[in-house]
Amino acid sequence: MDDIDRIAEAGVDVGDDRQGRLLGDRWTANAALKPMVRFRTFNLLEDPSALGSFDVVLCRNVLIYFDQATKTKILDRIAARLPGDGTLYLGGSETVFGITERFEPVPGERGIYQLTRVPAPARAAA
Repeated sequence: MDDIDRIAEAGVDVGDDRQGRLLGDRWTANAALKPMVRFRTFNLLEDPSALGSFDVVLCRNVLIYFDQATKTKILDRIAARLPGDGTLYLGGSETVFGITERFEPVPGERGIYQLTRVPAPARAAA
């Protein structure tokens, strides 16, 4: 048994609607989700298209080191790799405001963003 399995066994099941277990203040993926999870380091200045698409991107406390133009490029690249319901996590001192319009905050959550919802065009009355 590896460390991840030991942690999962010690975790508290939080219900069927969750895909993991809570252990203290940390989450671990359940056995069904583990094969779908990949953790990678990646140079944000490179093109991420070879990596495929992502449901969740954790980019915490990284953008603060880049200038405004570079932040815009990075966020636009991330947005292009997320599906419509994808989520971006930034650090507490980071924001997308004034940098890109591709993301909007998740209501009630700090540092969590979703792709901006574009309203459907109004249909002309027939």
